[in-house]
Amino acid sequence: MKNQIFKQIVSLIAGFSLVFAGVMPATAAGTAKLFFDPSVKTVGPGETFSLDIMVDTGADKTLGVDAILQWDSSKLDYVGYEPNLSTDPLPSVVESTAGAYTNRKVVSALVGLNASPVGGNGTAIKVATVNFKAKTETGATNVNFVFDPQNPNDTTNNYCNVTSSTGSELLNSVESATVTVSSTPPATTDPDITSISPSSGTNTSSHDITIFGTNFGATQGTGWVHIGTKSATVTSWSDTSISVTIPAEPDLTANSARRITVTRDDDKSDTYDSFTYIVGSSPAPLPPGSGGIEITYIYPASGSKMVPTNITIYGRGFGFYGENSKVYIGLEEMTNILDWNDDRILLQVPPRPELTSKTTLGVKVYNNDQEMDEYFGYTYFMSPLPGTGPEEWMWASIVAAALAGAWLVYRKLNQPIEVVDERSDYQF
Repeated sequence: MKNQIFKQIVSLIAGFSLVFAGVMPATAAGTAKLFFDPSVKTVGPGETFSLDIMVDTGADKTLGVDAILQWDSSKLDYVGYEPNLSTDPLPSVVESTAGAYTNRKVVSALVGLNASPVGGNGTAIKVATVNFKAKTETGATNVNFVFDPQNPNDTTNNYCNVTSSTGSELLNSVESATVTVSSTPPATTDPDITSISPSSGTNTSSHDITIFGTNFGATQGTGWVHIGTKSATVTSWSDTSISVTIPAEPDLTANSARRITVTRDDDKSDTYDSFTYIVGSSPAPLPPGSGGIEITYIYPASGSKMVPTNITIYGRGFGFYGENSKVYIGLEEMTNILDWNDDRILLQVPPRPELTSKTTLGVKVYNNDQEMDEYFGYTYFMSPLPGTGPEEWMWASIVAAALAGAWLVYRKLNQPIEVVDERSDYQF
């Protein structure tokens, strides 16, 4: 950083010039590296995008960084920068022009007055975020750091710097970011929730649930999970599953479904319908060894024939899950059992696209002792949304005909009156 950081920040932090008097010796460079995250980006014409400036100081520690950026102004416009306010160990960040260059910017950052040097632990430090806007010309271009690897100890304002606590230069290498401006949007990698388990629970207590899917991101970062409008507490996060604790809703007076929303670190999100709060306590388990099995209700009790539906069977005497534990809907055995407890069973009902009308089938549960109870029933609707299938079209036709008749009567009663003028005929 040498003269560069001194010139940009000395006016902001008084007394920080102890090693920046312009007389620092030209010592050998260290192992620090400047790079962008992400290093590869595909955007559309006119799209605004962000790159994080990162520094890896290796085994050394730094007091600050001068990142001098350069780009192709025929393809990209510089929009601005954002300091990393949440976790930045280099909180004093300023931006300036790089001499007479119109396609260069200097982003300088340091730890601040009397602060200890940072880095040296093998973890890269985020210096700041820079924003660019793609122009209409398509093709690949680079965002570069201005750096001369043959002269890493240059003390002018022309090159990037990473300065150690003793004033020596640490920067050894830089890596550019490749940006492709394409008229074809990149393939989507948005998060996708496929299922949750369990999908229901009593409203009077909190519940631990697992959300399954893809593209959640390897770590949570600034991502979050909501159930309805309330925040869920994340206990673990991976690219394919997230475990959360959801709050109780003791004020509910009826069974209520709540939408699950997962928002990734980059603000991309997906929703899933739904987790259901069950009002009222579940039936008390049968005493051990007393025998007997009972289905009290299922929720939801219907779903589309076109898509799988998660349902919960409530009751008692289901026992533990064993090789004889089975659930049937109609004559079909349910093979996707997600959770099995003595008082509830969570399963996924498969689609039945071959059905030609709304169909209600009986639900049978066998426990491991081969005791059975039956409940009527589960209903398949003809289309993704109940009330839109062919079996409802007749009623829709009747309503439409009635409305058409009412409109004709209205028009008849409100026909215009013909008035004849002496000069010509006008119809009002």
